[in-house]
Amino acid sequence: AVVSTQSTGGHGTPPPREGSRSQRAAVTIAIFTGIFLVLNTPYFMLRIYVIVGNLLDLGGAGSIANVGLRWYHLPLSKVTFTVLNPAINPVCYFVRMEDF
Repeated sequence: AVVSTQSTGGHGTPPPREGSRSQRAAVTIAIFTGIFLVLNTPYFMLRIYVIVGNLLDLGGAGSIANVGLRWYHLPLSKVTFTVLNPAINPVCYFVRMEDF
């Protein structure tokens, strides 16, 4: 006699396929990676700009001489986008979870 150790999930519904669960997990990880890259790329690019400007001494590029760039760099890129990423993560988890 063959005995199965898998439950049907109650109410006669079959258990979820492992392939669909791993695919859903892969999509969730891809979403979080995409959000991270989109929100942190401006900060990373500005840091590279400042470092290269300091190394090559490009006439104030390292010190962010442009007033508009200076205002963009600190409050928007460094603070808002970097803080927005962990704030969005729980919302994405909530949306992606089927149990809620």
